[in-house]
Amino acid sequence: MFVFGHIGYSWGAAVLATRMKRSARLPLLALAVAALGPDLVDKVAATTLLHDAPTSRLWAHSLVVQAIVLGVVWTTRRGWFPYALMLPLHVVFDAIDGWTPGSFFWPLLGWSFPPTDSYGHLDCPLTFLRFIVERLAESPLALAWEAGGLVVITLVLMGRRRPDAHGA
Repeated sequence: MFVFGHIGYSWGAAVLATRMKRSARLPLLALAVAALGPDLVDKVAATTLLHDAPTSRLWAHSLVVQAIVLGVVWTTRRGWFPYALMLPLHVVFDAIDGWTPGSFFWPLLGWSFPPTDSYGHLDCPLTFLRFIVERLAESPLALAWEAGGLVVITLVLMGRRRPDAHGA
């Protein structure tokens, strides 16, 4: 779970999109929650409800489920569509940590989820935090990803503080 990466790059994409369309700013907190949406659903389910889950990339990381969510949002709540777009963006960003076609294409490749990581077997938030720190220490690419996300978050927030800032 790349918190800074998911939030930062999603915010960056939203800022660029709203500037290109010259549309109103989107609330950053709502975008952050949407950017973390698949992890908030799947990791919570894997650690609390499905202790035997082989992975923490479950239904919310599925292209099929996301397509359904996008369709429902587009037809019922178009104003929420920018937030719904954060869901597939999240999965694209997850590819930096390893591609999981069994989860991404679920249920098209079968009803079960293949084992991909140990997130599904974490027993408390401190164990989860330790796992993230170890993952960042092992992977320079993951560390660079998170650092880049933090830079984008900083730039977006600095842009919001300027009185002459336009867009998101």
